[in-house]
Amino acid sequence: MASLPPLSVLRRVGGLTVAAGALLAVAGSGAWFAVTKQLRAEKITVPGNAPILAGKTVQDPVTAYVEAVVIKATPSAARVDARSPTSATRCAPSRKAAKKRASCVVRARRLRPRLRFAPR
Repeated sequence: MASLPPLSVLRRVGGLTVAAGALLAVAGSGAWFAVTKQLRAEKITVPGNAPILAGKTVQDPVTAYVEAVVIKATPSAARVDARSPTSATRCAPSRKAAKKRASCVVRARRLRPRLRFAPR
């Protein structure tokens, strides 16, 4: 049968655990406060097509998350343009840049799989 560690060791480990938990709680509340302060300064409003909290001011991490959900669900012009087949040919509009155009198309083909995460 294995022997138990001395009571002083258990008390020390327990005290360190409580201290670490308190430190993490203070750090978390400090981060929440900093994020809240920065978001209030931006004066952003949650759009009307949000699933919850529509029309409220973005002022804490919860409303910021709702705003991010709405942005992620709404296709932007940049995402739509990046997926269009003609966007790769717009890299080099002049005739002098024919060689650069070929490298631009190659770069666009490499970039295209990275853009697949965008909502369609």
